[in-house]
Amino acid sequence: AIQLYYTARDMIELFIATCTSYHQTSVTQLPRNAAIQHNNYMYVAHHLLTVGHQFHCRIPVNGLTFIDYVPRLRKLGEDCFLAEMDKQSSSILEFLQPFTSFFDISSNAEKQEEFDRAIRQAILHIYNLSKAYSEILPADVFKRCQCGLLNVLVTELISRTLQLVDIAVDDATVLHNIFQLQIIEKSPVALSLTQEQENQLPSLCTNWEKLKELVFVLQASQNDIVTRWGKGEGPLAKQFSVSEVKQLIRALFKNTERRSESLTKII
Repeated sequence: AIQLYYTARDMIELFIATCTSYHQTSVTQLPRNAAIQHNNYMYVAHHLLTVGHQFHCRIPVNGLTFIDYVPRLRKLGEDCFLAEMDKQSSSILEFLQPFTSFFDISSNAEKQEEFDRAIRQAILHIYNLSKAYSEILPADVFKRCQCGLLNVLVTELISRTLQLVDIAVDDATVLHNIFQLQIIEKSPVALSLTQEQENQLPSLCTNWEKLKELVFVLQASQNDIVTRWGKGEGPLAKQFSVSEVKQLIRALFKNTERRSESLTKII
């Protein structure tokens, strides 16, 4: 029994030493394989938690378990899938690469269509990944993965909008319409989210509510923005910092006494 125990440990060491390198090519090429590799590590780790106790009556020496392998296997599974998520996050951002800035996005209809298409392609990419992962990953991991990738896109859109020093009325309208239609309204449907998953979006996609507030600001009046700020207690204040809101007001509105008055109320 003791010899079988140490033989089993040798087999686990061999699995740890060779599995990652042996499947490296297939894992990096196919998202589905990365999910399977993640599951393999987690499956083995799960069974190693209990196998020592399960066969303790057949091992004459007490305290011989495989628990020491569990953290190593879990880390391998996590590292494998996190690397896959980093890769897919980069792929999502590549769709926005032609638009280094959203400045003058409304200058012509072709530019608007290209921007709209880039957003739709990014959503489609997340959807295709979801189909690859849905039957493999545990439901909770799949949900967090899906919403995490959506959050990558949402965060980038917010960041690039906040970088604008000047936002023309037409630019604000285009950004508002595309963000509202393609992201807020269509992406939950395109990603086949259940009603329960859609309700959990604010907690799983951490910048989801921030995007909704940005969409509001892009078509709001100065008075509406100040009201929604609510002296630092309103919905807008929960998502944006003082400096971010002031930056948006400066970008959206001309330098007038009214704007200066609005800025003084954002504290």
